[in-house]
Amino acid sequence: MVTVMLGLTVTMNNALFETTQQTNAAATVATVGEIMYTDLNQTIANGVLASNPTMMQFKADTSMGGGNKATITYTATLDGTSGLYNLTRKVGSKTTTISNNLVSVQFQYVDTDGHATTTPSEVDGIRVKLVAQVSGVTQGFSTTLNDFKVFPPNLN
Repeated sequence: MVTVMLGLTVTMNNALFETTQQTNAAATVATVGEIMYTDLNQTIANGVLASNPTMMQFKADTSMGGGNKATITYTATLDGTSGLYNLTRKVGSKTTTISNNLVSVQFQYVDTDGHATTTPSEVDGIRVKLVAQVSGVTQGFSTTLNDFKVFPPNLN
């Protein structure tokens, strides 16, 4: 009886731990996505400066209409030790790591007609795809995804 109870307790604790880990990872990519979404919606006309799959750079009105323009850069860098990506956000001269342990980071750009483009002056919409690793999970989902598109109102 004691063995059965201990086994049940361990199983329940493990399930609770894994559920908590999955929830935390999902909350992290959701928060990072919200920061990026907000920044992108503040992009000024013809503000996209660089458009490649692992780095996005644009000018934005960071004061929301107050005329305070800054260059914002998101860069995904592969960590050679872990094999996972770190995502940094640079506003002006201040750089902050906003996420670690990402399995993949992808920025995709489309023009007014919805066709893929890498020419900054043609960008009208941006798709961001973030996949994060869920640490310590042995069953169920081991990654979590945030995939969204932004069509900043001031572009083109």
